[in-house]
Amino acid sequence: MTCFEQALGALGYLPAGRERSELAVDLRFDLHNALIPLGDVGRMVDMLNEAEREAELLQDQRRLGQASAYMTQCYWWTGQPERAVESGQRAITIAQALGDHALEGLATQRLGQAYASLGEYRRAVEAFSRHLAKVEAEGSHGRSGSAKLRSAANRAWMAWCLAYLGDFAESDAHAKEAVRLAETGQHDLTLAMTYSGAGRPYLIRGDFPTAISWLNRSVEICRRSNFAPLFLLVACDLGQAYMLSSRLPEAVALLEEATAQSATLRLMPTHAWNVTMLAESYLRAGRLDDATREIERGLAWPGPTSRGGSRRSIPDPERGAGPDRPRRPGRGARRRRARGEHSRRNGAPPAPRRCHLALARLGRRAGDAGAEQHLERATTLFARWTCASGRSRRRPRNRPSRGPPRPESAACALWDNRL
Repeated sequence: MTCFEQALGALGYLPAGRERSELAVDLRFDLHNALIPLGDVGRMVDMLNEAEREAELLQDQRRLGQASAYMTQCYWWTGQPERAVESGQRAITIAQALGDHALEGLATQRLGQAYASLGEYRRAVEAFSRHLAKVEAEGSHGRSGSAKLRSAANRAWMAWCLAYLGDFAESDAHAKEAVRLAETGQHDLTLAMTYSGAGRPYLIRGDFPTAISWLNRSVEICRRSNFAPLFLLVACDLGQAYMLSSRLPEAVALLEEATAQSATLRLMPTHAWNVTMLAESYLRAGRLDDATREIERGLAWPGPTSRGGSRRSIPDPERGAGPDRPRRPGRGARRRRARGEHSRRNGAPPAPRRCHLALARLGRRAGDAGAEQHLERATTLFARWTCASGRSRRRPRNRPSRGPPRPESAACALWDNRL
């Protein structure tokens, strides 16, 4: 990262011209990529804004497509998943017009991640499948080194999404192949991602010891290599697995650490989840005041919205989303409004669903008559989200006909009398 910063500073010594401008864009892309493992979203956005301005002056469509593909990740990291989808689609359109398969692959993977953050798992799987096909075709033509690592990361994401859809057989197949490819390549970031991808399906189906085994391996790598964004994602899963295994001191310690770190880095999706999981852990540990405080923070969280902040406006998790800015009307704005209205009618961010459920638990313990209202609200939000995410109400394949639902279900709390 220091080398890229020094190279940017040295550009002033080169003669002005197109070549220097192109090099300035590419160096900013390189610096953006170096910042990803650190989770420094503010600087990442700054680099991309500067690169995009230079590319617009150059009228360089390929570099503009790259900027859009990279911004896709920044948008969903800052709690703007609908804008992330738009940015990914824009990058794919540019890539297809140019016939740039590498750019199309990058944009398709980022688009899949944006869909996953919205809970649109079927669309995410479709995007990851398209990207996987391109990566494996690339590997078959001899460019197998980086292709194997990208295939492993892509399969880890597919394993997560397929598990949420209840397709555990296919999820397991992708997770096993992802781990095999990552362990062959011995690339730390890919290893951490694939171990997480192998662990989350076990968490979803309630096999907590196996989930903890995989997720612990991922957390260890993240700590050792300082992969902050991935650590926050995996820590939330591991904390939930500890909590549901009645290992409450470990759950609380890990989730307190992750919540503090996600607030500092302003990584909005993981911050919302960590706050909610921490509240549930406090509740189970009998720390009712602490649980109430975290639940209120979770309910105050605005969630993903079609009216998120601008590229320059990174929301603060303690103060809410960034200020709105006027936008030019157009098809993109109309699509945002339509998706926002669909979300308001049919879905809800995960934190409010779980916070209302936790408030119902807390209220019942305290003998509060308002607990039933929170339970009713949680049940309604879970039901709407299930329909909106395209999941069938029928029992998914490979799930036993008897036994607890996955831990995210409101019905789970009713089934085991935790309310």
